[in-house]
Amino acid sequence: MINTNNVINDFRSNSAFKTDSEVALFRQLAKSILKNSSGMFIDETHGTVAKVEFTSPITSIERCEISDLLLIIKHMHTGEIRATFWQVKKEKHPRWPIANSDANFDFQGQFNQWELLSLRPAIVGKSRFLPPPGLLKNASSPSIGSFGVFYELNGNIEVNYSVAEAVASSGISKHPRMVINNHLTKYFYANQEAIVRKNMKSFLEAINDFTVGALLKPTNPADTWLAGYLNNKCSARGKPPFISDDWFSEPTPENDNNLDKDGDGDGDGDGISVLMIEIEN
Repeated sequence: MINTNNVINDFRSNSAFKTDSEVALFRQLAKSILKNSSGMFIDETHGTVAKVEFTSPITSIERCEISDLLLIIKHMHTGEIRATFWQVKKEKHPRWPIANSDANFDFQGQFNQWELLSLRPAIVGKSRFLPPPGLLKNASSPSIGSFGVFYELNGNIEVNYSVAEAVASSGISKHPRMVINNHLTKYFYANQEAIVRKNMKSFLEAINDFTVGALLKPTNPADTWLAGYLNNKCSARGKPPFISDDWFSEPTPENDNNLDKDGDGDGDGDGISVLMIEIEN
């Protein structure tokens, strides 16, 4: 279990919203979570950006990073795994929380990133990250793609989490305003995934409740690839595998693009940071 209050206090005491970038904020949040739970954080945002290409119905071929953070949650008792590719934003001037904190939440996003994570088309890796085409498309639920928006409310840093499919774009432009419907906090997807959590406390509680992210299934080849990808990340750093061998019907596949070829312990930096958390609830 994550000690929610300890995480929030540690995060806020080690963060400065005015000066920290969105990357600095999610790095600190990951570190604060691991101080108060069991898991592993692999920070590779310094590496080659993990760009993918996909066919857009609007602009033909688009290319963008798959996400800032891959969030993995493992249920220690059942062995189930949830995953979400989490795109992080920092919004200095949200309008809706000022007008009505229980209503919508708005932020400036990147249209092709929203298109990728909300529509989940087939993808082609264009860097060291070389996933199968159906990594997003064939996921068990839309929760495989999500947004996390850091903002300030009453002097405190908060984060608004939303499954990408539940985020609305205000227009078709490179950087449109986007809107999260905070009324969706009361609803869940079919596999009991939280759709929206409007502040840090409710987001962390959703992680504890094992309701963040899409369920990975050993029968789905794309999920098996992702499980092998995670274990190879661990192996490159001399850590034990995060996902048990019992999860695989065959030996863990080697993803050559993720191996530590130069032996420096950084997994050759494919650009994706990964936060793996174990919860007991």
